Amino acid sequence: MSSFFLTPDICKVDSLLYRLYPSNDLRKLLYFKSNADGTYQFRGNYNGTANEILFNGLAVDEIYLIRAECRAMRNDIDGAMSDLNALARKRYLQGTLVEFSATSIEEALRLIMMERRKELAFRGMRWSDLRRFNLNGMFKDTLFRRIDNSVFTLLPDAPGYVLGLTNRPR
Repeated sequence: MSSFFLTPDICKVDSLLYRLYPSNDLRKLLYFKSNADGTYQFRGNYNGTANEILFNGLAVDEIYLIRAECRAMRNDIDGAMSDLNALARKRYLQGTLVEFSATSIEEALRLIMMERRKELAFRGMRWSDLRRFNLNGMFKDTLFRRIDNSVFTLLPDAPGYVLGLTNRPR
């Protein structure tokens, strides 16, 4: 069974997402393919193709990120950074990783959330992460999208920011 919603003529990767990956990040090479028009296409599925059903199950990378987040929430910042760095060592060109470090829970969680954004791209996790962190007040990110010459903005706590937000208990 195939899904063709990620073909280059239909879906182009948001340039803001693509720019999150530094040049020494192997995911930049492995997850994305350059299109002739200067845009990018996602190809980071486990089988190397974008035209197959995308994987959205639990995998080792997500376990590292979950444990790092749990450790950070319990104020085990060193443990959280240890998990983040263990994963990152497999994601960056050998010898080029500047290890992650944090001095506060907030700083650690911000790093973890950024790595979740990059590591779990196209795995169906973004909306639940946005909702979870917006609801608990930890991070309230403003979302931007540029389509042609128009910029669309969605503010945290706005109705429809993420699914179900309009009916949440106060």
